[in-house]
Amino acid sequence: MSSTTPYSAYIGLDVHKDTIAIVVADPERGGDIRFQGNIDNTPDSIRHSFTKLKNKYPLPLLCYEAGPCGYQLYRQLTQMGLECQVVAPSRIPRSSTDRIKNDHRDAVLLAKLLRAGDLTRVWVPDETHEAMRDLIRARSASRKDSKIARQRLDYIGQPLRRYICRNAQLCDPNVKLDALVVERFSLYGHKNGFLWIASLIVFCVC
Repeated sequence: MSSTTPYSAYIGLDVHKDTIAIVVADPERGGDIRFQGNIDNTPDSIRHSFTKLKNKYPLPLLCYEAGPCGYQLYRQLTQMGLECQVVAPSRIPRSSTDRIKNDHRDAVLLAKLLRAGDLTRVWVPDETHEAMRDLIRARSASRKDSKIARQRLDYIGQPLRRYICRNAQLCDPNVKLDALVVERFSLYGHKNGFLWIASLIVFCVC
């Protein structure tokens, strides 16, 4: 971050799902750092609070950590004409002895480091890129869950396979249990398919 621009204030934001902690640091090195309080993380509350800050500080620079709250706050602030940076949490300098974390302290740290120019900003995707990223992550998570479910099915499949072979004359060892389950569900429907699996489990336990 370049320090050549004469910003009137450096504002650190600790953003959570429901609240945002605001700290304002004066532009002079060693200047005052003031905790402005917590506001609700809603569009109306953000618009009201930062309009007041913009009137008080004509050219502020804001920042907050990238995280699960996404980039909606960044987009709203930039639409209001405020310069905002989203910074990388892993690149924030922290002391090994500083083990106390709260919203106030985190926002103060961001304001100090923003004023000193020690923060690393991240690339903020537009809404299309963000939607594609969310889709890819959801697909990856779905594939992982599907793999885990298949592994669990294979785990309980051995006793089920032995029971089925004894009682349903399915003696072919190449018959896959998941294919058999799909066949039963297609023939009997979901409700009766689950009842069929439950009956097998009861017989196996007995």
